[in-house]
Amino acid sequence: MKSPDGIEKYLKALAHRVRRDIIRALYQHKHLSYSELMKITGVEDSGTFAFHLKMLQGLVEKDPDTGEYRLTEEGVKAYKALTILTGEEQPHEGEKRIERKEAKPEIITISDKLSFTLTKHLAEKLCKEDKKLYFTDILTLTIEDMPEELLECVLEGINDVFYIQAPDHLKPLIEIKSGDIGFVGKNSGFLGSMIAGLTSSIIKGVMKGIEESIKIKSGGRTIKFNMVTDIEKASSLKILAESSSLKIEKEQIDKLLFKGKTTPDSYTKVSTENGIVYVKSEEAEGDLSIPYNKIFEDVFMDIESSSIGGDLSVREKLYLRSDSSNISLTVNKLKKSEAKIELDSSNAKIVLDYDGFIGDSNIIVKGDSSNVSLEVRIPKETAINAIQESGIGTMIVEGITSGSYKDKNYDEAESRLNIIIDIDDGVYKVNVIRK
Repeated sequence: MKSPDGIEKYLKALAHRVRRDIIRALYQHKHLSYSELMKITGVEDSGTFAFHLKMLQGLVEKDPDTGEYRLTEEGVKAYKALTILTGEEQPHEGEKRIERKEAKPEIITISDKLSFTLTKHLAEKLCKEDKKLYFTDILTLTIEDMPEELLECVLEGINDVFYIQAPDHLKPLIEIKSGDIGFVGKNSGFLGSMIAGLTSSIIKGVMKGIEESIKIKSGGRTIKFNMVTDIEKASSLKILAESSSLKIEKEQIDKLLFKGKTTPDSYTKVSTENGIVYVKSEEAEGDLSIPYNKIFEDVFMDIESSSIGGDLSVREKLYLRSDSSNISLTVNKLKKSEAKIELDSSNAKIVLDYDGFIGDSNIIVKGDSSNVSLEVRIPKETAINAIQESGIGTMIVEGITSGSYKDKNYDEAESRLNIIIDIDDGVYKVNVIRK
């Protein structure tokens, strides 16, 4: 406040009741968080509150270590001038006239989702309630435009999120709060707007189609069913699903059990013929229970406009074709094998778990307009050759992100795994873990 311009600036800054309350609260408490200041001043709209904070630039600053707000030297002078102008009695610095809530905020975890959108309205609600969000295991996270202070108020952290779509001015804060984000290129932790839009449209379009196609018509009659077949001598499993929702589970039983509901006009059947178990489902919803110790030599799955997930044990061959579907599948007991995955406009989260083997195994993932998260677990002695032919995404081998990858001893190794990723107009994340 050394010049007339400076005096005019500070008088303008202190002309509003909210800004005066901010100055008083920070003088009394030394430092306060964004949400605490909002509560003390009684401002409910974060945009309005962010505006008032901006008007106090030069008087109020953010502590870079704690993220809390405090008065600058000029801010302390402005407070003392305010008490003279208003005739207020100056309290001792640090005197707490206004009760400050010291309890830690409640942390809410958002996880295991294909997509999630953090809206400004939701952020404002959580900030008022002193709640924070922690995001993990999400394919696409969208954060709407909002003041940086509001996002900081509600964002606890981000980990294992494939792609994040957010306004440019929020990205520095997101990067600070983030752990494992999918990367495009060497320097970017976010998708470009065109690709992010593509990813979002794929997810929304596919999921909308799945939800509509597998919905059991509430206005019509549904049929509950139990179907059992003997699979002791069967070595192969074929699943054909259209407009269905299937959950595969391992249980302590001795036969295959398909239990669920369907419509009178649909078709659902399980049978065993010539060592092959057939599961055919059209407009059905149910659980497919398989004996816990059952290991199939090969599995064939043809999935259209459906949702399927669960666990399977497969030794030699896995073929999965998915069209406009959602897949969440864990396959274990793989040895020397061929795994081929073909996706069209689908979302897939797949885990392939290998036992020890001698020779060559192959994983081929081909897709069009799809999102793929693939985790590959292999014995330590298995050598890897991973090739990225097309698509946008990341290849992670033993925690290190790279492009195409090949072990130095691949050609001489007794156990080799070849991975080929070829996904047009889609995104992927491949994580190879040695166990």
